[in-house]
Amino acid sequence: MMEESINQHEEVTQRDYKDELSEYLDTAKDKINRVNEEIKEMTTKLLTDLDKNLVKFTEHIKEELTNQKENLFNLISTLSKSFTEQENINSDFISHDDFKEKSTAITQMMEQIGGIKIQIHKFKQTYNDIVSSLKHFEIEEVNSQNKELESMEQELCNIMDERIKKNIELRAEYIVLKSECQECEGTIEVNKKTIRSLSSMIVQLQDRYNELVKKIEICDNMIMTRNETIQELETLIIKKRELSSKLSDKAVDVVTMQTKFKEVEIQEKLKSMESNFVSFYNDKQNFLCIYHIELKRVIKFTDKDNSFRVNYDSVQMKNKMYVAGGFDSLKIDFIKTTIQIEITPDFTLQKQSKADMIYAKSQHKLVAFTPELIYSLGGKNRQDKFMKTCEIYNVKKDTWTEGPHMSQGKSFIAATAFQCSSIYTFGGLSKVALNTIESLHPNAENTWKIIKLASSTWTAREEAAAVQISQREILVFGGINTQTGSTDECFVFDVDKIELTKSKDSLKKKEWFASRNATRCNKNIYIFGFHSNDLHIYENGTWSIEEYEQIVNKQ
Repeated sequence: MMEESINQHEEVTQRDYKDELSEYLDTAKDKINRVNEEIKEMTTKLLTDLDKNLVKFTEHIKEELTNQKENLFNLISTLSKSFTEQENINSDFISHDDFKEKSTAITQMMEQIGGIKIQIHKFKQTYNDIVSSLKHFEIEEVNSQNKELESMEQELCNIMDERIKKNIELRAEYIVLKSECQECEGTIEVNKKTIRSLSSMIVQLQDRYNELVKKIEICDNMIMTRNETIQELETLIIKKRELSSKLSDKAVDVVTMQTKFKEVEIQEKLKSMESNFVSFYNDKQNFLCIYHIELKRVIKFTDKDNSFRVNYDSVQMKNKMYVAGGFDSLKIDFIKTTIQIEITPDFTLQKQSKADMIYAKSQHKLVAFTPELIYSLGGKNRQDKFMKTCEIYNVKKDTWTEGPHMSQGKSFIAATAFQCSSIYTFGGLSKVALNTIESLHPNAENTWKIIKLASSTWTAREEAAAVQISQREILVFGGINTQTGSTDECFVFDVDKIELTKSKDSLKKKEWFASRNATRCNKNIYIFGFHSNDLHIYENGTWSIEEYEQIVNKQ
């Protein structure tokens, strides 16, 4: 590369010198041409003037010669005439004087002609001298011009010498640079190889680029198609959103209506499970005591056929009561019989035996889950073991089926259905009193789960009672606390928040509720105590009590 640049520089320099010399020579040639033109013009002018003068002089000579010829012819003709006349007169006689005169005249004329010829010769000689002098003048001018050209050539030679010296210096620099270039040739060769490899890579990359360009074009077409599809989809999505918005509004309305219908359905179920009766069995005196809530009337039925057993359990729905299990003190055995007792409008009892439970037990808990389903939870069996079984009675089918077992065996638990969709148990007895809370969702997981409270003053207890008091709350009250014995404490369990807090109001008397079930009637809660048989009433968040003796004495 360096050598090429030096050669290019030298070529440019020589080209510049040639251009300067050719320009100088062109200027000299122009000057010589201008001088030659001036000489030619002067020469042409002089020759033209000489030609004009020569023509004039020639014409003058011609005129003179013509005149002399005419005079000579006239003289000759005169002589001829004279000779003719003399011949006519005397052919042998010629006058000497006349002949002499005529001869003299002719001689003079010949002399004049000779003089004219001399003058012509002189003129020609003068003309030749002028021409020779002009040629000499032209030669001198050419010589002077040649001298100027020689001086210019000398100057050019001097300039060329200087240029040659500079070229020699540049040549020396060129040699130095060439040596440096030779040192770089190895590197240049390596670079050339690298460049060749890079060139091949560039070709490959170019091919790859062309392929990518084609693929990009394909992708662009696909993207355009996709964008068009996306636009169509966006249009459809917008329409779908509009439709979804309308549908969601309607869905919200539908959900709201469904929620209302469900609430109404639940309320109807709960209403259908309410009863005007609340009862208890007095095992010491062997009678069933039924209290009509609206009439405030107590009805006693003697248990002649021994339908009720110790530590049985029962539920009331409308005018029917379902009694199951217990301990037969006569046979000293645990039973699994189920009896339906219907209270007629005339206050008579109609008993009907139903299907037996799967397991014989006592100290268990019956829970009316829906108007068609009753759950039997826990209890104690013949082997004096605490049971964790769960049995389900279908009122319409009159069948008992086994359900999911609780986390541990226990008896004397407080339990209630909630919104006809779940069941909650509180405490119980398993050798010692328990503070465990469990829940079952039959329509969902259908598995018992232990509920862990973040914090609460709730303590272990048995023989408490529980009942739903609102769409999110369960009331848990009474029972036997292992630390203080029977208690009047009341707690409210928030199903949504999973919180169990102590109620502001308490029972009016400490009490426990073994084999007692609460009855809902007109949003109030009624339950007989186990110890005193007194009637506890929960109305608008406040507890009141009516002693059993006072109720009986009002009859």
